[in-house]
Amino acid sequence: AEETTLSFIINPPFWRTTAFYDFALAVVGFLVYSIIRARERKLIADKHLLEAKVEERTLEIQRKNEEILSQSEEINSINENLEKMVEQRTQELEHKNKALEEYAFITAHKLRSPVATLLGLIHLCEKLELPQDDKVIISHIKDSTEKLDEIVKSILRAIEKGDNATPGR
Repeated sequence: AEETTLSFIINPPFWRTTAFYDFALAVVGFLVYSIIRARERKLIADKHLLEAKVEERTLEIQRKNEEILSQSEEINSINENLEKMVEQRTQELEHKNKALEEYAFITAHKLRSPVATLLGLIHLCEKLELPQDDKVIISHIKDSTEKLDEIVKSILRAIEKGDNATPGR
């Protein structure tokens, strides 16, 4: 018998071929590259969005600052006007206070003269020979006139001191 030899080559399955490995490596490389590119595009888009938001907020802050500056200028203007009004009112009140002080001083001096006259007349009446009832009346008139004289003197003292003290009673 003659021997027959057969020779054959068994090819490995396609997933174990060099071409498949090369193809799988290329696909994995492409996927990694695609994922990196997609992530990069997303980061760039996020960056642009963030820049737009920052610019919007910056403009908003600038507008608010301008409003605050405008309000600050308005408040300063109002404050200056109020200060002028207060100064003007203070001057008016000082003028009126001085006029009132002068009036009170003149009136107190005018009152002193009649009070002094009354005291002089009472002093003369005391030297007269009068009935006891009349002497009692003159004594009451004298006490009242002396109290009035004290009040007038205390008003003058308060005016001269510039004191707001209540006149004595």
